[in-house]
Amino acid sequence: MSGDLTDHVLYRLEEITNAKPAKVFLMIGINDIYQGYEPDHILSNIERIITEFRQKTPDTTLLVQSILPINHSKLFIEKSVNTKIYQINLRLKSICENKQVTFIDIHPDFLNNEGEMDEGYTYDGVHLSEAGYILWAELIQSYL
Repeated sequence: MSGDLTDHVLYRLEEITNAKPAKVFLMIGINDIYQGYEPDHILSNIERIITEFRQKTPDTTLLVQSILPINHSKLFIEKSVNTKIYQINLRLKSICENKQVTFIDIHPDFLNNEGEMDEGYTYDGVHLSEAGYILWAELIQSYL
């Protein structure tokens, strides 16, 4: 959903687990960052989402994707957001390894030489352009 937070996913999680999906691709956290939530809160919630999936629908393949970078030049915000995203992704990868969940790190594929989202993949600095969605689809194709 647009503007979704990790708290929102936790609130709706039972609807998803009751459906017993074969696969779930999870990418969540960027809106939490924009709302001012600390990385510990974001990561704790994602870890809870993973744990609940494992408990309530163990046959579902859960694939957790890295948070994408932003282009701060287009957004006119501080550069530290990308540093925070990078740090969250590092810890998220570790959580996934510990929980034995597939972590799909697509973050590097969207970067430009300055370490922010390449302008060709976004129309506003955070949301993907058509080219961004095409790249994303290509990167997760092998997991479908």
